[in-house]
Amino acid sequence: MLIAKGYDVSFKLEGNSKKVAAPSSFAMLHDPEGASWPASSVLIAAFMKKGDEINDDFAEDYFGDPPLGGKINLPPLSLDSWKLLGSVKEINYDRRRPNGLPAKYEGPYYHVFDGTEGLFGWAYLIFKAPAPQLYRRGRMLRLELPWGADLNDRGYIWP
Repeated sequence: MLIAKGYDVSFKLEGNSKKVAAPSSFAMLHDPEGASWPASSVLIAAFMKKGDEINDDFAEDYFGDPPLGGKINLPPLSLDSWKLLGSVKEINYDRRRPNGLPAKYEGPYYHVFDGTEGLFGWAYLIFKAPAPQLYRRGRMLRLELPWGADLNDRGYIWP
């Protein structure tokens, strides 16, 4: 199940001073189980909000309140129809729920991707993860995270 984890999503790319931004109404959608969309991929797209509460423990932990259902027609999974925009060095987004509904962890968030987040001790000194890659298809954006990435109720943990 895809979870809308944020809105007003924008990216800073390596070697580019301009931000790449999705329309403010587009949601940052993620499926932690990888059932509807790969867990290592984040889709930034519009979806229809249904307004019915659903039972999803992960989404409730993420927002601090019961989530609402929605519907989306998923784009093609193959990257063949997506245009590569570049390597991401930072993501900015607003964690909120639609229509002013309460959200325990709402507010603006950002995450810098330098490849060393979440690493400690010697691993921090010698290991660096590849940068996430940003793609576009029409108005939709797609963030492909490197192997081992962790995106949970605290946001982007690693890388």
